[in-house]
Amino acid sequence: MAIWGGAPNAHGHLGQPMQLDMMATRFADKLAPGMLLALGLVGAGFGTLAFAVASLFLPYAWDHGIIGSVATSYIDGGVPFVDSWDMKGPVSYLPFALAELLFGPTMWGVRLMDLAFWALAGIVMFVAMRAITGWKIAAFTALSTYLWVSSAGWLFTAQPESWVTTSLIIGILPLLPSEARLNVAKFLLCGIMVGCAGLVKPFYFAMGAAPLVFLALSTELSWRRRFELAVALALGA
Repeated sequence: MAIWGGAPNAHGHLGQPMQLDMMATRFADKLAPGMLLALGLVGAGFGTLAFAVASLFLPYAWDHGIIGSVATSYIDGGVPFVDSWDMKGPVSYLPFALAELLFGPTMWGVRLMDLAFWALAGIVMFVAMRAITGWKIAAFTALSTYLWVSSAGWLFTAQPESWVTTSLIIGILPLLPSEARLNVAKFLLCGIMVGCAGLVKPFYFAMGAAPLVFLALSTELSWRRRFELAVALALGA
C-alpha cells in the first residue's frame, strides 16, 4: 500500500516513484563511466583545438629569438657555433630554419611546425596506447599529453626540449604493444629519434637505455634477435 515508501501495492508491484528511482539508478550505473569518459574526451578535444589555434598568435619569447637568429645564420650559409652560437646542440635550430624557409621569419610558422610535430606524436601515441588499452583511453592520453606540455606556457613550448618529447614518443612508444611485432625498422627509427634528442642536449642520449632495458627483459625474443635489434638501435643513433 505504501507507494512512496516502496512497499508492494495491492497487485504486488512496487510503487511507480520507487520503480522510476530504481530504473534511474540502473541507468546511471551503466552510463556513468562511459559518460564521464566521453565528456573528458570532448573537453580534451576542445581544449587541444583551442590552444592549438591560440598558439599561432603567441609572440617570440627570449629563447625563441635566440634560436631563430641561429637558424637564420644556418639559412645564410653560416657555420654552427662559429657564425652564431647558442648552448643547445646543432639539431635544435633545424625546425626553426625549416619554418623560416617555408613561412619566413615568423613565430606562427614555428608554431605550425610545433603543431605538426605534436600531431604526428599524438597519432603514434594513440596507435600504441589503443593496442594496450582501448581507443577512448588512447585518444584521451594523446590529447591530454599535448595539453600537459602546453600548460608550461608560451615560453616553454615550440622549443627544442618540447620536440625532444615528440621524438621520444615517436621512437619508443611503437615498441610497447607486442614483442612479436618488433622489427629492425622500429629500432632503427627509435635510434634516429634518440639520436636527434641527443643532438639537442647530450644527456638525452641516455634515453636509449629504455629500449635496451626492454630488450633485456624480453621473454619472447632470442638473444640473437635481441642483438640484431640492439645493433639497429645503435646504427640509428
